[in-house]
Amino acid sequence: MPTNVKKDLAISKTIFYFTFMMRHMTINIAGILGDKWKRKSLKGMFEDENGRVLGNIEAREMLAQMLAEGKKLFPVGECEGFDYITGCPGHSSGEDTE
Repeated sequence: MPTNVKKDLAISKTIFYFTFMMRHMTINIAGILGDKWKRKSLKGMFEDENGRVLGNIEAREMLAQMLAEGKKLFPVGECEGFDYITGCPGHSSGEDTE
């Protein structure tokens, strides 16, 4: 490498800023009600609107009702702007990285 290039590299500093997009996980409602999950219990995996933990049958009834309403996805945790058809819209991390 020529000497002047090494000197230029030593003097200049390039800063790159990256914004990361975070997406929350979702559960496919039809998938969890399907054959592979038929024999597995959903007890303790879901809560109602009051925070009460649902048993297996209650959870399946809730998910079946959601599916009947046209909802396809269920959020895993809190997600601002969640859509029950398309899922998490994505959230900017807001962090800049050098």
